[in-house]
Amino acid sequence: MPSDLKSETSRINGAKSHGPKTPEGKAASSRNSLKHGFTASNTFILQCESIHEYHDMLAEHITIHQPGTPPEKELVEQMAIARWRIHRFVARGHCLATFRCQHSTSHSIIVASSG
Repeated sequence: MPSDLKSETSRINGAKSHGPKTPEGKAASSRNSLKHGFTASNTFILQCESIHEYHDMLAEHITIHQPGTPPEKELVEQMAIARWRIHRFVARGHCLATFRCQHSTSHSIIVASSG
């Protein structure tokens, strides 16, 4: 059973901490556990990615699909986000495969054809 002093100390410390207050602090806190961005609810551009490439791809989707209503625009944006995440996944998979090949004692590679 905790001592009275320990319990009181815990209550005092608990009363001090209420998380981030500013929008900037809340935004930073929301990214605390971001590792790869595959399943994030927002679109995060990782440090190793280009925000300009993402915006170019989004603009390309908007130009091609020409959404006329807010729901159509949202769907086009979701398609662009999905494409961005697939690109991210493929790029990370390629890096992982390259790393494994470089550090493997066996150098056999199987190539799957699409057709």
